[in-house]
Amino acid sequence: MGAVGSVITRRPWTALLVAGIPLLILAFQARRIAPGVPDHDSLPAAAESVQALHTLQGMGRSGIVQSLRVVLELPPQSPPLSPAGWLAVSRLTKRFQSDPRAQEVLSLPTLTGMSDTADAVHDVPEPIRKSFLRSDGQATLIELLPPPLFRPTPRCNGYETCVPPMSRR
Repeated sequence: MGAVGSVITRRPWTALLVAGIPLLILAFQARRIAPGVPDHDSLPAAAESVQALHTLQGMGRSGIVQSLRVVLELPPQSPPLSPAGWLAVSRLTKRFQSDPRAQEVLSLPTLTGMSDTADAVHDVPEPIRKSFLRSDGQATLIELLPPPLFRPTPRCNGYETCVPPMSRR
């Protein structure tokens, strides 16, 4: 390493050119980068996953691909299946349901038909219940599905339909 260091200190401008020119060539390629969301037709049409996506779009269910999962972790004294926890999960679910950016909201309360108590959770099949409730019982999943035509675009901060962010209450 000492030999390389002495060459660099003897000829710093040569070392700068030798290292800098390839770096400039690489940096020049950055001009072709187009930030943003790629065109929706940029995927290979023959791929099975792309065909499945087009099938979902035809059914009006393409939002399932872009779902947003929210994990709600509650304090130890009020887990999701306790009366206070159930009320909190139900209120947040209703809040998400009222948001126009969510076509459908899936949570333990919606799976029970928005039951007033958590007792109805036992009617939900166990595998489904387990996928919405953490194993220690302190957190639950709320899944939001956007409308099928809710496509990211450069307009309106990335959304085709300009919807203001949720206000704090």
